[in-house]
Amino acid sequence: MVIEKEKVEEKTTRLRRELQDLRAGFAAKKEDLEANYQKQVDDMFFYCYRCCIKKHDIANNTLNFLSDDEDDEFLGGPVQGDGVCARRQICSRRLSFH
Repeated sequence: MVIEKEKVEEKTTRLRRELQDLRAGFAAKKEDLEANYQKQVDDMFFYCYRCCIKKHDIANNTLNFLSDDEDDEFLGGPVQGDGVCARRQICSRRLSFH
C-alpha cells in the first residue's frame, strides 16, 4: 500500500512538473506570436500610410513647421482632406482578425 502511494505521488509530481513546463512553453510561444502579430499590424499601418501619402500627393504639398511644442495638436492631425485613405478599409479588414 505504501509503495503504491509513493508511486502515485511520484507520478503526480512528474505530471505537475510536466504541466508547469508546458505552461511555460505555451506562454513563451504566445508572447512570440503576439510580438509577430504586432509587427505585422505595424507594417500594414505604415503600408497604408505610405499609400495614402502617395495617393493624395501629400509629401510634396506639405510645409515643414518648426515647433518648440512637441505636443502641438496641429502637427499630429490630418494634413490634407479628411486624412482617410481609401485603402484603409481594406487594411483594417486585414488587421481585424483576432
